[in-house]
Formats: sequence, C-alpha cells, structure tokens
Amino acid sequence: MGRSWRADALFRRGRRAFAAAAALTILLTALAAVLIDREVELGRARDLLDRRVLAVSEHMATLVRTLDLALELTLTQIPRQDLAQARNDASLHDLLARLRERMPTLESVFVVDGEGKLVASSRAFPIPPYDMRQREYFRAYRNGETGLFLNEPARGQVSRTENFVATRPILSDGVLRGAVGVAVLPQVLVSLYGRMVGDAPLLIARTDGVVLLRTDGARMIERLPEQNEILRQAKAASAGIFTGTSLTGGDRALHAFRVLAAPDLVIAVAARQSEMLAAWRKHALCIGALALLAMAALAAVAFLPRGRVEAAETPPPEPVMAPDLALLDLLVLRLRAALSTGAGEAALRETDIIAAVLAAARGSPAAAGEAEVGEVLGDVAGLAAAAGLPDLTLQETRDAAHLTVHLSPAPLGAALLDVVLGMARAAPELARIGATVSFACVGGDEPGERLPGTYACVGLAGLTDAGGAQAFALGRAIVEGAGGAVVERRSAGLWRVELWLPLVQ
Repeated sequence: MGRSWRADALFRRGRRAFAAAAALTILLTALAAVLIDREVELGRARDLLDRRVLAVSEHMATLVRTLDLALELTLTQIPRQDLAQARNDASLHDLLARLRERMPTLESVFVVDGEGKLVASSRAFPIPPYDMRQREYFRAYRNGETGLFLNEPARGQVSRTENFVATRPILSDGVLRGAVGVAVLPQVLVSLYGRMVGDAPLLIARTDGVVLLRTDGARMIERLPEQNEILRQAKAASAGIFTGTSLTGGDRALHAFRVLAAPDLVIAVAARQSEMLAAWRKHALCIGALALLAMAALAAVAFLPRGRVEAAETPPPEPVMAPDLALLDLLVLRLRAALSTGAGEAALRETDIIAAVLAAARGSPAAAGEAEVGEVLGDVAGLAAAAGLPDLTLQETRDAAHLTVHLSPAPLGAALLDVVLGMARAAPELARIGATVSFACVGGDEPGERLPGTYACVGLAGLTDAGGAQAFALGRAIVEGAGGAVVERRSAGLWRVELWLPLVQ
C-alpha cells in the first residue's frame, strides 16, 4: 500500500539534487544579469560624458575662432603710429569700447605698447600705464611667439578678477611694437559650461598643463602635473574615454577628453564611478533579492514531505485570460526603470498597470472601479514611449477625454497597452497611433451584442495596410469583463480598434 523507505529516500535525493541545480542556475543567471547591467550603466555614462565634452569642445573652438577674428579686426584698425603716443587718442578707446559692446562675452579689449605699458582699454579713458611686461603673453612675444596666445589666468589690475585672456602681437618688420588682447568674462563661461556638464567637474587646459578654465567641481586645480593621466592620454589621441583617478580626490572616475589642435587645448570632463553606478547598485539589490527569494522557495520545496510535493505539482486551473508573454516582459522592464529613477505619481500609476497585467495572468483582473479615460491614456503613452512602441497621441475633442468609465485605471491601462502592442506587432511600419475619446449613446445592438446604454468609445487608429484580425486577448477579456466590447474597423488604409466602455452616469 505504502512506498518503501528506499524509494522515498531516492525520491528525496532526486528532488534535492534538482533544487540544488535550479538554485545554481538562478545564482549564475542573477550574477550574469548584474554584470551585464553594470556594463549597460557604464556604457550610458560613457555616452553621456562623450556628448558633454563634445558640446563644450565645439563651443570652445567657436569661441577661440571668434576671439581671433576680434583680435585681427582690432589689429587692422589700430592707428599706424607710435603706440606710446596713442595713449591720449580717444578714437582708439572708442574703437575698443565698440568691439567690447558687440561681444557680450568679453570683459575688456586692451592694447599694450612695445615696452609692455598699457596704452588703451575699453574699460576707461585715459587708462593708467600699468606695467604688463611680466604677463606670460608679453614674455612669449619677446621670445619669438608670433600667433594667437592664450595667457595663463591672472588677476586684472583694473577689474581685480581672474581673467581668461587671448592676445596677438603687433609686429612691424619683425619687430615687436606691442600686443592687443581680449579678456573673457570667466563667470559667463563657467555658468554656460556648468549647465552643459551638470555636476561633473570640467577643466580646459593648455597641453603644457596650465588650467585656463574650470567649473566648481575642479576649482582648486591650477596646473596639471606633467604625468597627469589626462595629459598622457591627450598626447596619444585627439579624443577618448578612460578610467582613472578623480580630478579632485583619490577615488576612481570616468574621464572623457578632446584636444583642440589650434590652439593646443585639452577639454576634459570627469564623473565619479560611485555616482555613475548608483542606479546599477539599486538594480543589483533588486536582482539579488529576487534570486534569494527564488532559492528560498526552492529550498522549501526540496524539504517538503513527498505527499505535499505531489499536491503542489497538481496542474493549476486554466487562467481566465491568456496575456501576451512579450507584454509581460515589456512591463517588467518598465517597472525596473521606474524603481531606478525614484517613481513619482505617474510612474506609480504605470506600475499599477503592470500589476493589473500580472493579476490578469492569474485569472483575477479586478476590473471593478472607476477610471478617467484621458488620464489612463497618458500613462499608457508614457509606457509605450519607454518601450519603443509607436507614438500614442491623444486627440482631444471638448471634454471627452475626461469621461469616467466602469473600470479600474490599472486594468484599463493594461487593456489599452495590449491593443497598442498588438497593432505595433501586426504593422511594424506604424510610427504613430492616434487616440480619440468620444461619447456614444447606443440604442440597438451596436457594438456587438451589448445592451443599449451610454459608452466612452476609445479609438486607436493608424494608417496601415496590414492584414489579419488581431486577437488582443488580454484587452478583450478585460473590456468584455466590464460589460464593454472591442471592435475593429478598416477602410481606405486606416486601421481603427475601438474599445467601448460603459460610462459612469
């Protein structure tokens, strides 16, 4: 009548071996998912940093070209006379002031003579003859430099602010007669570039290591050492991304850089690795928790008495409806994204839609309730956009979108999303699905065999010649369970799927 103890022992060993193999598979799958997710997050961070440094590089290149043109223009209009005698020339001051007014990013435009004395400035007339001989650009011109020069940051003798200065020499038959320069408002560039790179530290340096400009994240850096990783990478390539030491600390960071050839500048943006992987850590915790729960369930099954296992292995009853498995996968991905970004009110409503699909899979759609059609359509449009489905656009007419129907928001959203997914699969060329909401008073057998009454008709339409009726099993089951119907119409290349939903009076 009963089984022998030997058969029971063999059964228990086999069951535990199966549970151990399944647990190992779950563990390896979870580990692979965590590692893959880490690479995905790092890839997103690399793309973001590369876009940021490219945007700053393009703007900086344009700014340098503009400053060079302004200096060339000033050189052509400086009076052909001894610059020392031009100190009292009001027209030279007016020329510099007009140039300063045309370029709001400039703090000042100035001219020095061959002795390094300040001759004219857009700031004031007359200007005191400040001594500029020790400025880096003047020493460079004395040593034979002949082109555009970006001076190391120095505090202006008039403005008392640390300036980012570009200069050109004034030469006559190879003899240095003086120099003309422009000082850029540093706070303008810091504010602009700060918006481009967000919280990531940014610095712009010459290839000899002198830092010309930096955002708050890199404020204390004045000069990069010769063996700095950014400089070494910039000597080997014109652009790149690498992992190294943070600009302002000893922790690891991801760096993106680009080199401007003329003049020789390096633009670098950094992001701490701990900040980049914050979302990944949340994902890893969720995956680890799910894996532990699954292994705990397997352990419980492995040590259940044999009779209880046989009862558990009895096939479950058929579900009320058969949801699309691809739809479930799609919504689970959306749920993970909502958890990683700190779900707000809209995201919580979207996770309710996901819960409704999962409930439908178990045969309990929980359709009782009331929902405003327009609000649910908005949530479904967000889910569809995040999943790469066609753009769902609500075409409102009067107050029709605010109609309230006899169906809870979550199952209504699940039904709408099932129809959108079905249309996208049948017609991959669909780029947009137009949604309309209208009031309908039915007096006969339309739609289908529904009783007369008032309905909200939600129409999802797209231009396509795709053939074959779509089942929309999940959507049909939810809508029909609430006393409505799903109707398809085709005419002149327009495919329209209508969800008729009983209105709340």
